[in-house]
Amino acid sequence: MNPIILLYNDAMVLEASEIERGLDHSSPSSAPGPDMTPNSVGKRIDRVVPSHILNRLTPLMSHGFHPPSVKKAGGIVLDQP
Repeated sequence: MNPIILLYNDAMVLEASEIERGLDHSSPSSAPGPDMTPNSVGKRIDRVVPSHILNRLTPLMSHGFHPPSVKKAGGIVLDQP
């Protein structure tokens, strides 16, 4: 049986500027998730194809789906003024 993931109407709309700002403020040598991929990889991807990360996150947010790897993240990145 295939699960049906319904559209989450209260989802925040992601913008490319939010992702860029978050990556700009992250340390290139740290790894935010269990896959241990350094932030420098995300920064490079965002520089080459800015829409790539946004296109991957938007469907997850719009359906209220949080992958297990996100649920196990050991830290939270907060934007500071």
